[in-house]
Amino acid sequence: MMKKSFEERSVLSERCNSIEEAIRTYCKASRIDDKKPISGGCISRAYRVGTDVGTFFVKVNGDEGAYEMFQSEMEGLQVMYNTKTIRVPKPICCCQSSEGALLVLENIEMSGRVDKKIQVMLGEQIANLHQCHGDSFGFSVNNTIGSTPQINVNRSSDWVDFFVTWRLKFQLDLLMKNHHDEEVYKEGIRLSNNVIKFFPKELIISPSFLHGDLWGGNVGVLQSDQIPVIFDPACYYGHHEAELSIMTMFGGFDSNFFESYHKKIPKFEMYFKERQQLYQLYHYLNHYNMFGSGYRGSCVRIIQSLLKVVDNKF
Repeated sequence: MMKKSFEERSVLSERCNSIEEAIRTYCKASRIDDKKPISGGCISRAYRVGTDVGTFFVKVNGDEGAYEMFQSEMEGLQVMYNTKTIRVPKPICCCQSSEGALLVLENIEMSGRVDKKIQVMLGEQIANLHQCHGDSFGFSVNNTIGSTPQINVNRSSDWVDFFVTWRLKFQLDLLMKNHHDEEVYKEGIRLSNNVIKFFPKELIISPSFLHGDLWGGNVGVLQSDQIPVIFDPACYYGHHEAELSIMTMFGGFDSNFFESYHKKIPKFEMYFKERQQLYQLYHYLNHYNMFGSGYRGSCVRIIQSLLKVVDNKF
């Protein structure tokens, strides 16, 4: 069982004037050698900052709410870091500056090749992460999934109720607000009201600590030690199966990962496929909300498929 309080806390600061000031103050650097912009993110700008005490990775975002977004990311990274189950960038500080909100992390040099050995290690380590349990579903802070708010603080002892209310119905309400799609909304609500049918009473669900946004783009390999690294989380305590759903949507994880994972956490077969579709629906609805109707077809396909099961089997 994971400790509920942090062994080490990162720093939250109200204000600093610049990236350089944050690095000098919270990383204890006396000299800034270089500050180079790097690519890879679609929401925030990023820099690699070299100093006399090491190299640091800095995210910068000037949008409204960015400071709160970085605070929640830092909180999730800190919990994962303290579990000692899998390598993540150590969070250092989060502050407001004239350049925008800043999140300063340990810089990790990564390669992109996730081979068979890494897949096996990753499966075991993600299973270890999921065996770190909380006492309820949700998290201490709200965060974001992509750029969309993800509500966590209304914690619950009932996973299905939490998932339906703060994942599916929350996204469906956003869909009506953003795209006025009454058909997807109405059928999505009908499905939401029947979700419990895919969770037989024999299925015992404990609140597992989840990365929350574990697609292939948020996984790398530590160059020096050749071990997996995960980053850019949207953490909360949830059903461990929910983590697996997005991993099958966009590629990057093969049978070696899933075999390794299920050796530690066996698959509960009854309605597993349907639950995976439910959890994928959350992410497809989020992509519809963020990027538009190109994801509508995937939402409709899943909703219709699951409603067919509801109508024919129950």
